[in-house]
Amino acid sequence: MIDRCQVCLSENSIRRKKPKSSNYTYPLEKVYTDLSTFEKVAGNPKAGQIIVISIIDAFSNYLIAGTISNTTSKTISKFFEVHLFNQFGYPKQIHSDNTKYYTEGAFAKMCKSYGIIQSFSIK
Repeated sequence: MIDRCQVCLSENSIRRKKPKSSNYTYPLEKVYTDLSTFEKVAGNPKAGQIIVISIIDAFSNYLIAGTISNTTSKTISKFFEVHLFNQFGYPKQIHSDNTKYYTEGAFAKMCKSYGIIQSFSIK
């Protein structure tokens, strides 16, 4: 709506970059994943943490997110199995940060067994 408003367009002095077009041609060609940790009660670390895992498809920007109980490679693998593989299939590539729960153990073995290419952010 704002992008069509003549007043907004004429008064907006900020020039925004146009979003990059996707180089991906089909869903699950590449997915991105990351973990985020939040305090259950803001300002009170003793109340515990909530761990949120996210998976984003590079082609469609479709987001899968949920909470997990810990950051073990096994738990992350299980989340992928239940929420991505069983519902949508296997991605060609998974991109993540370079943390051990993605680079080692059950997650790395799972990717190898399904022929999924892993790529990582620079450490």
